[in-house]
Order: sequence, then C-alpha cells, then structure tokens
Amino acid sequence: MFEPQMLPRTLEAVERDVTAPRSQVRLAAVLDARRHTSGEDRDRAVAALTRALREDATAEVRAEAALGLADAAAEQAVEALVEAYERDAALSVRQRALLALGECLGADAPRVERVRVERVLAKAAASEEPSLRFQALIARARVAFTEFEATLPRALRDEDAEVRYIALRLAEEHRERLGVEPVRRGALEALRDASPAVRAAAAIVLARLGDERGDAALVEAVGNPTLDLEDRGACIELCGERGLQRAVPALAREAYGRLGWRGGPLAWQALVALSRLGEARAAQKILSGLRAWSRDRRTFAVVAAGHARLSAARQTLLAWRGDARQAEPEAVEQALARLEEGAR
Repeated sequence: MFEPQMLPRTLEAVERDVTAPRSQVRLAAVLDARRHTSGEDRDRAVAALTRALREDATAEVRAEAALGLADAAAEQAVEALVEAYERDAALSVRQRALLALGECLGADAPRVERVRVERVLAKAAASEEPSLRFQALIARARVAFTEFEATLPRALRDEDAEVRYIALRLAEEHRERLGVEPVRRGALEALRDASPAVRAAAAIVLARLGDERGDAALVEAVGNPTLDLEDRGACIELCGERGLQRAVPALAREAYGRLGWRGGPLAWQALVALSRLGEARAAQKILSGLRAWSRDRRTFAVVAAGHARLSAARQTLLAWRGDARQAEPEAVEQALARLEEGAR
C-alpha cells in the first residue's frame, strides 16, 4: 500500500513543528526550514534553525540545524554557532558548527566577532579529534586565510590521512595566493604518503602544475578502485592529457572490464583517455555511441568525442547542431569547440 507523500511545510508549520515532541518531526521541520532561507521569510527561517541548534535535545536535529545555517550563510547565527562549538557535547554538532562558521562569517563582520571565531578555529585546529581539525582547516581557508597559510605545513603532515588529503586539495584551490612553489613542495612530499588517496591528490596537483614527477602516482591511482571516483576520474583524464602510455593496461580494464565486455563506473573517461593515447578500439567505441538509440547515450558520446578530440566526429556534430532530438545542443557546441581547439 502506498502512503501519500507529505507536502513541504509552510514556514508557519516549520515554526510550530521545530518544537514538536517527536524528534523525527523536529528533524523534518529543520530540513524544511532550509527551503525558506532563500525567500522573503529568510530571517524567520534562520531564527527557527538557530532555535533548533541552541535548544533541541537531539544531536541529529542540532547538527542538521547547523548545516541549514551553513547553507543559508546566515551571518546572524555566528554567535549561536560559536556557542555550539564551545558547549555542545556531540562531536557531529561541533563539526557542523565549524563548517557553518566558514560559511557564515561575513567579510564585514565586527572585529570582536571575527576574533572570537578565529579563536574557536584555532582551538579546533589543535584538537585531538581529526574531524575537528579537518573542518577547522576548511573554515580557516575561507575566513582566516593568514591563519590557514600558517597552519597548512602542519596540516600536510597531520597524523590523520583525511586531514592531509584536504590540506592538499585546499592548497591546490588557493595556489595563486599561496604561491606555486610552496604548493609544489607540499605535493612532492605527499607523493611518499602512506595513503593512496593522499598520493593521488598529490599527483593531481603536480600534473595540473605541469610537473611530471607525479606521473607514476597518476598511473597507480587509475588502477585503484578504492579511491574516490572524482579523484580517480581526474587521474584518468590527466593520464590521457599527459600521454602516459604506461597507464593503458589500467585504463583498458576500466574501459572494457577484465573480461573485455563491461567497463567500470569511469568507463567513458577511460575511453576518452585511451583514445587520446591513440587506441583505435576506444575511439571506435566512442564513435559508435553517436549511433545509439538513446539520446542520453548519444549525448554521452558527443561529450566523449569532444574530450577525446575525435575529428572523425566533426561532420556528425555539425549536422546535429541545434537539433535537440539528436543530442543536448550545448554538449554539441562544447564538443565542436574542443575539436576546434585541438585542431590548432
């Protein structure tokens, strides 16, 4: 038997249910409150979230309230978030409070408020809890860059692999402000890290800096299915861009599967990389996708053909220009632009 779906709460219902006796009702109200933070009743919705953060008896509800305040970038909630970090016993709430402080502290915040937030982030950065150090680093990169820069070398050597990983990613994100050479040095050191995820992140950073010393780690990452899909996909793409022929066996396993007929979750990316490395079978598979019955599959093939710089697809793409029945028009235009770029 199918149960009717609940309609999203009005703001009045949110304000009522955020203090309901049942924790699941309060949690649902907090989730609905987030919808109202972008409208004309933003202040009331933020007030409901702030009340839940300060007063709710259930940690899950308080944590979701902090996340809602982060999504809303609610500057008026900074004091409540500082209090949540300093006083809440639940680690999950303290984590979300740090995340939210990185989103909610505005550039024009009063100095007293800014100093208090920076003090909280300094405590979190020195915490014994890795998850708090992790969130503090992200928040510092957003609202206290000088302190982030000072903390970064220690974070790159943190005892926790996830902290080292996020330190590398943040270093890459802010490399223009940090300077290329300090970022390069951190990535080179991280190539010796015990964590495959950290080594992969280091390889991505170095490849994007045009440094070949991370190439071996790129190839290693392609063959490691335990890595985050986004990072592994970036490594696959970079292997193709950098012409790393030694990655072909791992790319082929991802593209075609071990038995040669069913690839992995990054099969399209692997096909693109193989095609860029001159593998005719991969190029032919991408081109055959342009003849697929499914429009979505044809659009995938269009994107792949563009990334692979397959000039053999040009006439088909030109014929499909503006024809939404064949493939997504924007994807066609982007693919043609990539082919043009590759022909220069």
